[in-house]
Amino acid sequence: MHTLHARHISSSKIELKDILEGGFLELINNKDQHIKILVRP
Repeated sequence: MHTLHARHISSSKIELKDILEGGFLELINNKDQHIKILVRP
């Protein structure tokens, strides 16, 4: 069995306060550049 670590598939890390612009809109507008954006509380 293989283990998959989130740090290997996260393309960016943002703070919770930046979730709209740095998270949702970034994923929508730049789909080719991001796999997953990690949100820190």
